[in-house]
Amino acid sequence: MTRLNCGASLMKLNRIFRYIEKKNRSMFFKDVARLVSGSFAAKLVLLGTTPFATRMYSPEDYGLLSVYIGIVGVLATIATLRLDFAIPLAQTDADADLLLILSLITLSIFVVVSGYLFAVSSHVLFSLLGQPELKNYQLMIPIGIFLAGLFSTLQMLATRKRKFRLIGTSRVIQALLSSAIILGLGYVGIKPTGLFLGNMLAFGVGSIFLILIALVALNNVRRMENLSLRLKNCFLKYRKYPKFSAPEALLNIAGLQIPIITIAAIDQFISGQLFLAVTLGLLPMALLGSSIGQVYSSRVVKSISDGELLQLTNSTLISTGRIAIPLILIGGCMSPLAVPILFGDEWYLVGTYLLYMMPWLILQVLASPVSMIFHALGKQKHALVLQIFGFIVRVVSVLVASLISPNSAVLVFLLGSAIFYLIYLVTIIKTVRNYSLTFES
Repeated sequence: MTRLNCGASLMKLNRIFRYIEKKNRSMFFKDVARLVSGSFAAKLVLLGTTPFATRMYSPEDYGLLSVYIGIVGVLATIATLRLDFAIPLAQTDADADLLLILSLITLSIFVVVSGYLFAVSSHVLFSLLGQPELKNYQLMIPIGIFLAGLFSTLQMLATRKRKFRLIGTSRVIQALLSSAIILGLGYVGIKPTGLFLGNMLAFGVGSIFLILIALVALNNVRRMENLSLRLKNCFLKYRKYPKFSAPEALLNIAGLQIPIITIAAIDQFISGQLFLAVTLGLLPMALLGSSIGQVYSSRVVKSISDGELLQLTNSTLISTGRIAIPLILIGGCMSPLAVPILFGDEWYLVGTYLLYMMPWLILQVLASPVSMIFHALGKQKHALVLQIFGFIVRVVSVLVASLISPNSAVLVFLLGSAIFYLIYLVTIIKTVRNYSLTFES
């Protein structure tokens, strides 16, 4: 009788565990669906308006935009010293609120300093980049850095609070505003200013939708005693992020943007084509990868403490691959024929580049959502080493190619990116498996 009772208890316990697992999996996909629905609508707006924009703006206009976005993207990534990146992974809500304050302080200081430096040295810098026309848009650079850094910080706080529907809504509003400005100013002939303003102001309106969450956090901080000491201790507690994560993020974004800026100095027409190809090619990443990654980051800390890291990571990789890989393969194979029809005959190179980008895109869309694992496990050094490798493979190879054989620079960049993300993905899988084996033993 005792054995029967014991067996029945075990069966009930097993059913409970299965129910909990099913519920957690269901919640995971619900969170992903909330983010993806907003991202899908936003990308649909951008994709739907791009064929009109490419008929208003030339590849050279997009080439100049690629340099602006490259500069803003690289600097905005480190403007908060990556303290914003620690917000979803903070051990307590109080830490998360303090990290919000620290992120906003460092962002403000960075923008003031960078704005001054651009004001006194922009002429020399833009001449070195081969883009003297950017002098007319130098004021937009610090503003763009601030708005991008602010949106990133607020989005990280919203991720911690699991306000995924709100994040999705903010992305849709961003896309609508950006498209309206780009098409409106392009229609009346204000070129390429429309491209710059559309990309810059989108982050501002996106932040408005997330500001209420920040106000609650700011109110919590305002009531804390010994705030200066708390901020200092919080900074020291999460010092690995400025020490390791900031250089890692800088190398990552620089590995993407510096090759495009380099190619723009060689041929602005080619860089405009490459910029549009990268923008379109990364749509699955922006649609699925970032959304799934935000949900993964909101759950990874708990999965580590529960011993479920391997299951969470495997399910994330499988779910991402099932959706993203077919999209990339179909889109890449169709692009040489579809791109000239959709965007105009002068954009014919975009389709060719998209075809060659498929290996890189597949590997990146798999690796990026789970790349948070290095930070969750306190292995920021591993992430930094990987990004140093990626920087060398992508940037140095393109610089060498631009000197020896400029016509091969684009293909070298695409190949280097694929190699980097292959190594990155393999390292993530090995890290998770090794940790899981250690945890079980």
